[in-house]
Amino acid sequence: RIAGAVDYVAPMLYPSSFADGECGLASPRRQPYALVSCAARDFTAQLRGSKAVLVPWLQDFGLDGVVYGAAEVRDQVRAASEAGAAGFLLWNPAGAYTLSG
Repeated sequence: RIAGAVDYVAPMLYPSSFADGECGLASPRRQPYALVSCAARDFTAQLRGSKAVLVPWLQDFGLDGVVYGAAEVRDQVRAASEAGAAGFLLWNPAGAYTLSG
């Protein structure tokens, strides 16, 4: 609903925020590419016909024993890009971001 009044929509697509079974995934937190791909495609579809573009928040932190490093961050960025996102934002609550080329 907000897409008609804003330029960007920035949902938090943190895999750790999704419950097991969402997007048909047994463990979304352990499948960062698949989760972000599914969720970003859904958001992109909902934004069609509006001027708003998708710029999701992605996860750069581990939680509940699941470690996130450069590969997991790259997978999320790639999934968001392939789904049509115009960019991305990273979040790490400790401010300790993954450095990778």
